[in-house]
Amino acid sequence: MRDYVFGLGGEVIAGDGDWPVEIERPNSCTREISRTLTLRNRALATSGNYHQPGHIIDPHTGKPVKRPASWVSVIANDCATADAWATTLFVLGPEFRGIPAGIEVTWQSK
Repeated sequence: MRDYVFGLGGEVIAGDGDWPVEIERPNSCTREISRTLTLRNRALATSGNYHQPGHIIDPHTGKPVKRPASWVSVIANDCATADAWATTLFVLGPEFRGIPAGIEVTWQSK
């Protein structure tokens, strides 16, 4: 099977074909779509605090990351890489520079 899309808990992986993937606007009260991306042979992961505030822990402080309602989405070649970068970038913040080639990043705040 080469033509597929599979999503689970904030991660999506797509095979051949162009697959539209919707990302919610960071607002815990509604399920509005912020943007639609097209995936082909790539993976997408999103980390944020708008549905589960306080669940992403800053390893430097041992406390939840405090940030206005927001998310970061990462597109990479595989889900593990996309997920690791999404969580890392959410902790480090949108001002972080040093993202490797081949990683696409999108930030959105409320």
